[in-house]
Amino acid sequence: MSSQVSNHHSPNSALQLPSHCQNCDMPLHGRFCAHCGQDAGTPIRSFRQLLSEFLGEFGNWDGRVWATLLPLMTQPGQLTRAYANGRRVAFVPPVRLYLFISIVAFLIFSMASQSLNFVEVSEATAAERQALLRAQAQIDKTPGAEHVNLTAPMVWDLPFVSDEVNAQLSLKTQRMADNPRQTTNLLLSKAPQMLLLLLPFFALWFWLIYLRQRRFYLEHLILVLHIHAFILLSFLSILALTTLRDSLVAVTWMAWYRDWLVWLEVLLWVWIPLYIWRAMRNYYQQSRVKTAIKYFLSTQIYLVMLSLGLFLTLMISIWQS
Repeated sequence: MSSQVSNHHSPNSALQLPSHCQNCDMPLHGRFCAHCGQDAGTPIRSFRQLLSEFLGEFGNWDGRVWATLLPLMTQPGQLTRAYANGRRVAFVPPVRLYLFISIVAFLIFSMASQSLNFVEVSEATAAERQALLRAQAQIDKTPGAEHVNLTAPMVWDLPFVSDEVNAQLSLKTQRMADNPRQTTNLLLSKAPQMLLLLLPFFALWFWLIYLRQRRFYLEHLILVLHIHAFILLSFLSILALTTLRDSLVAVTWMAWYRDWLVWLEVLLWVWIPLYIWRAMRNYYQQSRVKTAIKYFLSTQIYLVMLSLGLFLTLMISIWQS
């Protein structure tokens, strides 16, 4: 044990592994103990060793990112098949990949929303307010005209809550309507959580429609994670192309370049639904007809789930505003 203690405190202990596990004293045949699983390397290292390890991990992560993104964007379903068949080391884990992309995507979407030209109600001119009031008075005086209140705020009348709650929702909705920038930022801040909660339910739907294949639920969840990571990356690409195209509006001699950017945006919009269909067909290996039927049903179910999720997100945002 004395030799082990001296190795533990040696400056080169990260390279010189002990012959026995320092936790259970079993013989070591590698870096990890076969009996208790403890790493034989010591966590007490010099700053130089820590920096070297950090750079090595960063390079490994960077390499796996590129090895993951290329098949994710261009080979629908193949990344999921490779991961399910045991090829995991070369790729970023699905959950980590989705979380990383979703955080980056919604941060960029939030920054992009800051550049939108919102017009706050509080900044409306007196002339605009007077014009609105005059238009309202004209409607009220017109015989037989359908009654339209241009200045009335939105009023909630939900049957499953009390009148007091409806009144509070109506007041907060009006406040959000008066501050569209704040509303957009609030919705974008809650969108990642909403999508993350929808993923297990959509994976459950895949598990039901492919029940006869006897796959584990986690296999469907991995495919759903990869599909949503692709969708977010596609939206980021479309946003980047739109921003680049808008920045070239003043450059007249690059009009042909802007036309190519428009075509790239169109191709990305077309590729998104085609990608999902191809991912289902490549991963589950069913016929085109069966895949098309299940794809159509899945899109309808997903739209229902997404609508409910957006409604709940809106309600929570209104209540917390």
